[in-house]
Amino acid sequence: MKKFSKLLLAAAFATTVVTGVGCGSEATTDKPAAEAPKKEDAEKTYKAAFAAAVIAEEKMESQFTTVKGLEGDKEVTFAKPAKPKADALTFLGTYWDSALADKEYSALLGDKALLDQANKAIEALAKKNEKEFAAETEIAKADAIRANALTATAKYEDAKVEEKDGNYVLTYKGLTYTIKKDGNSYKVVGKEGTLAE
Repeated sequence: MKKFSKLLLAAAFATTVVTGVGCGSEATTDKPAAEAPKKEDAEKTYKAAFAAAVIAEEKMESQFTTVKGLEGDKEVTFAKPAKPKADALTFLGTYWDSALADKEYSALLGDKALLDQANKAIEALAKKNEKEFAAETEIAKADAIRANALTATAKYEDAKVEEKDGNYVLTYKGLTYTIKKDGNSYKVVGKEGTLAE
């Protein structure tokens, strides 16, 4: 009886050792597989940061509309704010840091000379069409809108995204965006550089 229980005990011990080795072996082979999802998650996050920058620029562009005018006998188009600046900045606050949104938005506004040129052309077209003329109070630089911005035609493969100081830094053809992730949302908190042709 003692021999039998010793044999049983030895068999149980051997099974435990084999099982333990098996578990250790499985844990080792599973480790690279566990690292793969981390890399995939990072790639998803980088793509989301890239998309956030594209969307932020599209939302900036959407704050402007067009108005037609007449210069000589040629019809021309000017860009103008679609809504008051305060409303535009409130809207953009979802996608941009507020100070940066103000800076980027203001950079797209034209000076008094452009405003005067636009109003003269708008008035000329209104007279030609026998319509009432309403002077614009703000005009935008049409050629500047989207000129120095990441667009929807940009390819993720041409960009570089990396994590730095808790944010994501996106570089694309001379432009550098800093994007902050807050929960599941992303916001552009920095923009520098000039888009290369």
